Amino acid sequence: MATLAVDELVWATASKDAGHTRLIVRRAARGSPPRELSTIVAASDSTERGDAGIAPLFAPPGANDSQAIRAGRTATPPEPAPLPPARPDPEPAIPPPGAIEVPPGPVTPGPTDAPRDRRVGIALAVSSGVALVLGIALWSHYESLQDAIDSHATKTRADFTDLTRLEDEAGSYAIAGDVFVVAGLAAGGLATYYLVRNHRHNSIALAPAPIAHGAGLTLAILGGL
Repeated sequence: MATLAVDELVWATASKDAGHTRLIVRRAARGSPPRELSTIVAASDSTERGDAGIAPLFAPPGANDSQAIRAGRTATPPEPAPLPPARPDPEPAIPPPGAIEVPPGPVTPGPTDAPRDRRVGIALAVSSGVALVLGIALWSHYESLQDAIDSHATKTRADFTDLTRLEDEAGSYAIAGDVFVVAGLAAGGLATYYLVRNHRHNSIALAPAPIAHGAGLTLAILGGL
């Protein structure tokens, strides 16, 4: 009703079932709940039969059946009020020459994994330094044990037993030192790779973009220092 600018609406639906027509009429007025009336009309019934079935819906309040039938014969649903004329869409304003805005080109953001590469590279570099220091310390202890082995006495059985223990201990230190040094070198190589890749991600690039309402370019610096 608000859309059509009317105070009352009448609408109906009809469905066929076994040779009969079921007619459902609904009537709604502004400020009151809609009313509904249903009637069944056979194919052999006259038009007056259908009018009489829906007449009570159009009768004024308190009317008897005869008045309702007469009202149903004469009353017709009110015609909806004409819709207000549609407002024409405003024509888009044509900008004067030289004032056409040119949107700047998209600025590609830098890679999101650059900070991660830097953190991983620093962590690997620190690990590499620690591993190399431990490896060199183990090698130094191995050298000390080797000097003790070279100058160890070999006169008694106890001397040979102690010499065997020193040789086993020196071998363990030598192997541990080798493992730490190799691990440190590998970590250092990976650290160099990640740090170099991070440096490449953070390289500076100049991206030109047009200036709106003018003739010129702006330069956007991508990446970091």
